[in-house]
Amino acid sequence: MLELREAQLLSFRSELRKLAFTLPAGLGAIGAHAGQGMAIGGAVGGTIGAVHGYRKAKQEGGSGLGGALSGGFKGTALGAGVGTMAGGVRGGMMHAADPVAAEKARAALTQNSAFSRFGQRQVHGLTGFVPQGAERGKYLADIKHGVVNRQAAVDAAQKAIDSKEDVRGVFGRVMGHTPEEAAKKQLTRATAARDAAQKAQDYGLTSIPGYVKAIRDPNIGLKKTLRTAYDEQISGSSPAMKGLMLGMPAVQLGQAAFQDPRKRNSMGESKGEALGSATAGLATGLALGPLPMMTQMGLSMPAMAAGKRLGRVFDGRNTPPPEQKEVAQ
Repeated sequence: MLELREAQLLSFRSELRKLAFTLPAGLGAIGAHAGQGMAIGGAVGGTIGAVHGYRKAKQEGGSGLGGALSGGFKGTALGAGVGTMAGGVRGGMMHAADPVAAEKARAALTQNSAFSRFGQRQVHGLTGFVPQGAERGKYLADIKHGVVNRQAAVDAAQKAIDSKEDVRGVFGRVMGHTPEEAAKKQLTRATAARDAAQKAQDYGLTSIPGYVKAIRDPNIGLKKTLRTAYDEQISGSSPAMKGLMLGMPAVQLGQAAFQDPRKRNSMGESKGEALGSATAGLATGLALGPLPMMTQMGLSMPAMAAGKRLGRVFDGRNTPPPEQKEVAQ
């Protein structure tokens, strides 16, 4: 019995070695299946969590709806995490077993699943991965990363001009803009965003390794890299992305500026910590615009933690003594 177990362990170790050797080439499959796993795991986990939360809330005499929402949120987060890991492992093992079949499956998922494209964008953002033999620009377009989305906006704006479509919003109508003026402004904005995204893609700023390479390139350097990233974020990112990566840190920075230095905020942060964290969050939001969303967030979190630590220096130098309460005689 002991020999059988040892043989099984040796076989398992051999399979792990094969998986490790093929891992770099299988990153596309890992990302594609991780994205699928995230979606499936999130849906299953959310459903189970909602049912469990509903029943628990009812047993405790609380609101079934509130329990279902709370449980569903927790279950979705947990299920998405587990599903992402399970899907990634599955993709890696498929590639280790049959790279050709795994690549065909990845290509099919890329074409038909937004979740698989999402997963591959995150893998590309972290590693710079492009399938062997694939043209980088074509691959980025396939996973809807880089300039492709900005070009779609340009095409839509040009189509609106050609078809004389009225693209005015409420503000445009109130300001008295003509449909032609609104369409031309839309095309101008879309073109500027497309050009900024194209430059960022050409510099390689769609991934962390690309950032490092651009900064080390004597023809680009740190200044051009950051300027290009800033332009892409300001002119190219969606309002939702701006709100997430810029709006929230900006609001937090404003709140920190007016925070009483003798008190802590709702997050338990001193004024210096809040200022440092918000400043770092805003800086990374401006500097990392071309990266995928989760990659941006993954980098901004340690940056904000570092800013928080630096903020304690500010506290040490600028914090007045605590308020003294009068003692009744």
